[in-house]
Amino acid sequence: MLNQLLLFIAQTVVSFFTGLLLFRFYCLLIRLNLKWGAGNLGLFVIQVTDWLVLPLRRVIPAVRHMDLACLFAAYFVQFMYTLLKCVLLTSGFHIGIDIVLTTVFDVFSACVSGLTGLVFVSALLSWFSVNEQMKNLLDQLVNPVLRPFRFLIPLIAGVDISPLAALLFFQILNIALQGLRFQLSV
Repeated sequence: MLNQLLLFIAQTVVSFFTGLLLFRFYCLLIRLNLKWGAGNLGLFVIQVTDWLVLPLRRVIPAVRHMDLACLFAAYFVQFMYTLLKCVLLTSGFHIGIDIVLTTVFDVFSACVSGLTGLVFVSALLSWFSVNEQMKNLLDQLVNPVLRPFRFLIPLIAGVDISPLAALLFFQILNIALQGLRFQLSV
């Protein structure tokens, strides 16, 4: 029972921190300035993740607009959780290809879940009157994701169903990732 409680707390902290690191990576990828374009949320993300990202930037260079230090930090945090889970559940410590692959799939799954959440929140809030700054931020975050869907799916009677198509795509992608993960682990 103590192991389960410890894993629950660790998973909660790791999921939150991994999400922040991936959010930071995504914002830099789409060229959204976290300090000026995301308000207090951006400052929060920067302050919470700087302790890990800044030292990694000294040794892991950015490639074009991809801040690989953020991506590596997210992978590292998830990898440490996977090791902890392995130690607590199997009472053993080994680093093998299965742990490396599990972590890769966990990071991909976190990316898909994060994009799903962004699209869902944006679509939901589009029905209500919300703060203009929040609406602009969500539009900047979601437009790069919805652009391919909007290109393929025209407005129908003035209604944009591209968020629905994106959500469906992300769910299919998540199912495919889990299926591939299961096949590789067997």
